[in-house]
Amino acid sequence: MNKMHKYIGVCLLALSMSSCQDYLDRPVVSDVDEERVFTDYNLTYQFVNDLYSYRIDEYRGANTTNGDIGTVSFLGAGMLASATDDSKYSELSSPVNFLNSGNWTPSYNPANIWSDMYSAVRKANLFFENVDRMVLETYDEPIRDNSELAPDGNLITAEQLKTRLTGEVYFLRAYYYYELIRRYGGVPIIDQTYELGDEVNSTRASFEACVNFILDDLESARPLLPENYNYYQANKGRATQPMVDAFKAQVLMLAASPLHNSGNDLDKWQAAADAYKEVIESGAYSLNNNYDRAFVRNQGSPETIFEIIYFNRNDIERNHTPVGYEGGGGGINPTQDLVEAYEMADGTAFDWNNPVHAAAPFDNRDPRFYLSILYNGADWRGRPVESYVGGLDGEGVNGATLTGYYMRKFMDPELDILRDQRSTKNWVILRYAEILLGYAEAQNEAVGPDASVYDAINEVRDRAGMPALPEGLSQDEMRAKIRHERRIEFAFEGQRFFDTRRWKTAEDEFNGPVHGLRITKSGDDFEYDVIEVEDRVFTEKMYLFPIPQSEINNTNGNLQQNPMW
Repeated sequence: MNKMHKYIGVCLLALSMSSCQDYLDRPVVSDVDEERVFTDYNLTYQFVNDLYSYRIDEYRGANTTNGDIGTVSFLGAGMLASATDDSKYSELSSPVNFLNSGNWTPSYNPANIWSDMYSAVRKANLFFENVDRMVLETYDEPIRDNSELAPDGNLITAEQLKTRLTGEVYFLRAYYYYELIRRYGGVPIIDQTYELGDEVNSTRASFEACVNFILDDLESARPLLPENYNYYQANKGRATQPMVDAFKAQVLMLAASPLHNSGNDLDKWQAAADAYKEVIESGAYSLNNNYDRAFVRNQGSPETIFEIIYFNRNDIERNHTPVGYEGGGGGINPTQDLVEAYEMADGTAFDWNNPVHAAAPFDNRDPRFYLSILYNGADWRGRPVESYVGGLDGEGVNGATLTGYYMRKFMDPELDILRDQRSTKNWVILRYAEILLGYAEAQNEAVGPDASVYDAINEVRDRAGMPALPEGLSQDEMRAKIRHERRIEFAFEGQRFFDTRRWKTAEDEFNGPVHGLRITKSGDDFEYDVIEVEDRVFTEKMYLFPIPQSEINNTNGNLQQNPMW
């Protein structure tokens, strides 16, 4: 049996990097006992703030040196996108390459999140076991915060705060379990803390049982949370009722997908579609008018559902600006496979056999291409990118792109990184475009491509400046269109890593070579040759992560490993 230590350490990790941290201006404490934490509502507040710090930022490393809050990440600048056919990370020693070569194991998985998520779950359980110790009144008068407002416009009372924090912790525990099951499948459901020496039930629950547990937590969270924080802007980013509804839809989508729905139970698809529809009809979210503003200087974006707030950062620019620009790291190199997936501006497919396309392969493409990819000739910070052989950013330069491309998405073209200029680039965990495309997918699988499916996917395409899909598509054709749209809309955001797993298509998509474009210049002309950059490995066992071997060992084998690992 697993032996767990009981401890409590409250590190006051901020919920955001906001300079307007009204709700965080409370005493700094550490290694304090439970009684003090849960009888002082200020410390209870900080305990919940710390629980938010486990949210997964697929970009940032957990230990940073520039003063930013350390949220959980595993591949750092390599990102999950580089463990798909969308990109190659130029740093060959990066841990992400273990995922691509097939050399990850139960003893070494660079994308492992097991211990971090269970640490968060334990904190949530500790909260539930102690929250009733909060002191809500003094001298028969309700305790009120001296600054924070409640939805009624008055200063919030400790009792109102207790109610809301309880809702937040239910939501966060559900979110952390969701992150576990999308990687590992069914996991042990731990809903209490343990003393040193206690025997812990480490038996894995079924995937279905985990889904039900998550849905129960979300249901418990919803009535305790506000609809929004318009009444107190400093709390933006904390859990709300629409956020709960959005994650309910995400959980149901995962449960309906082929990886966990081998019998293609249409009721599961319909449940997901209904949940997405509820979020859409709530009117709580809308698409940004500008695609780029969903990622760069995106504070207050109407599209954002759940995010990690960073007001001042330039690490993305430093790591991924083309190497020929001062301070550029040239990290993420988009593949030719992704570039060819971007449609022409009229909605037709790119085709090297089309002489017009072949002569000018970067002209007249989906507008999202220009906001996501830096290609040869792209205007960037005062000059064109030169990714051709011998160019300022091309082959022959140390650290140059391996594919002929650099990533553009998430980067702020207005920053001078040599002067350490920074801007807001919140990491978006979930945004409204995913609700629309999630609805389109689930509804198409449940009933076929009805008008509402077209409406949802075309809303996303219209924002991008792309034409509507043609009428009369079959269910299979619409499925392919939706999956293609997700790849383009969410490029580099991490969704493809999980989408291809839940669709069970990764063996076809990732088991083979990824490609780049070798560009040579002759006078004023360019020649283009598609090249093989790297051969990738993806086998059936990789649809689920391995349970860490250390966890298997700690439970004397009672914790069952995933198949074939």
